[in-house]
Amino acid sequence: MQQQRGFTLIELIVVIVILGILAVTAAPRFIDVQSDARAGTLQGMKAALQSAAQMTYAKSAIAGTQKNATATVQVNGNNIPVVYGYPSGAMSNAQTNNIVDLTDWEFNGSPNSATDAFAIYPQGITPDFTQTGASGSQNSCHILYTSAASDGAQPTITVVSGNC
Repeated sequence: MQQQRGFTLIELIVVIVILGILAVTAAPRFIDVQSDARAGTLQGMKAALQSAAQMTYAKSAIAGTQKNATATVQVNGNNIPVVYGYPSGAMSNAQTNNIVDLTDWEFNGSPNSATDAFAIYPQGITPDFTQTGASGSQNSCHILYTSAASDGAQPTITVVSGNC
């Protein structure tokens, strides 16, 4: 008969040390997943805003108001204020919610005391609206929407995700 043998204590310690080293090197890669998810969600909302702006512009063009500095367009049965055919940055939360689903998002209609801009940010975040730089370069987590400045210009949609 053969005698059964298990692992020695030294072999078990070596395996535990190797697993510990792997855990220490791999863990930092997965710790910041929530921040990356928020930043990705901001990018998704930016795309939704761009799409809504283009669709509103198409409705405005059909109505013949795309060259007007101020007008309104019917979207989903609601009057949406437009500036040069694109949604106005002076929209209310309810008006914005008619063109984009703002569930799980907070809305600020005057982020920088600008009359033609609004900000959207994830719930539970306290954004710093003085930060208006490109994605990843500033210490905040929000989207800034600013109306089109002139005929033929598009609205500016900036993602600030430096501290998501």
